[in-house]
Amino acid sequence: MSTDPNQLRTSPDIPLNLITANEIDTRLGKLTFTDGAPSEDTILKIQDNLDFTRALQAYMDGHQGASVAAFIKGLREIGAESMTTPKKGGLD
Repeated sequence: MSTDPNQLRTSPDIPLNLITANEIDTRLGKLTFTDGAPSEDTILKIQDNLDFTRALQAYMDGHQGASVAAFIKGLREIGAESMTTPKKGGLD
């Protein structure tokens, strides 16, 4: 393959695998594009979806810690102390 600019050629045809459809139906609704660029409505739908996804991930990441904290609080409220074990022979 030559790298000489005088010998390089381009094709006016765009390969089909690089063409973006003008409309795509998704779970977010219809996304629309013009020459591959998203419409303003499509941009807003995608940004809203990303915001929701990030918020859900933040909730899920914090949920385990909150559950453990509530579990420990519940144990303390019934009298369990940190770093203690039951007496030999059972829970008296």
